[in-house]
Amino acid sequence: MEHHQIYRHKKFDMVRKIEKCDLQLKEELISRSGTPCTSRSPFEEANQSISLGFSDQDADFSPLPKRRRLGSSSSSVSYQSASPIITEAIQGIFKYHVNMVRKFPKKERSPKDQERRNKNTIACRMSRRKKKFDDLQIEQQYKECSDEHLKIAEQSLRARVYLNHLKQLVKQEDHPLVSSRRVPEENTKSNFSIDYLIGGIKQEHA
Repeated sequence: MEHHQIYRHKKFDMVRKIEKCDLQLKEELISRSGTPCTSRSPFEEANQSISLGFSDQDADFSPLPKRRRLGSSSSSVSYQSASPIITEAIQGIFKYHVNMVRKFPKKERSPKDQERRNKNTIACRMSRRKKKFDDLQIEQQYKECSDEHLKIAEQSLRARVYLNHLKQLVKQEDHPLVSSRRVPEENTKSNFSIDYLIGGIKQEHA
């Protein structure tokens, strides 16, 4: 018997993989919270799982990989590990602001629309916090790079001054009498005054 293979587009497999990853992530966040998912609404559960996930990562948060600059193939200085970000700055990202509360009345929505809106709200909060954390990490890397650049510039300046001074010492050792001869020559020079110049011009015309 002939077995006909049914064609299946790869986009369906990709969707299945993404849904599987999302399900694993949700199960992991629920297991961290330690509370059953049936006791609360999906919105409250997801909101608390996000806050717990971020609070667990505050102390031991693995730094993101360094972004490569556009147009630069290789960087002269490589940073193996970024310094840990201050916990106070991280806590400032998750502060509650009163201005974020909406003051207009809520619209009446169906349960499906409300669930979709809750998911969008959670996604926006996660992306906003991630953006703030990325900005904080870039600022920290900028401070480290500027401090290291200042140290390198100071070292190069000191080395240049030391090299110039060493060259002067070598020249003085090679020609020890040059500096001593210049002083009496400068003292023996005649002072060029206006009367002297006028007298010299008169002698030339005579």
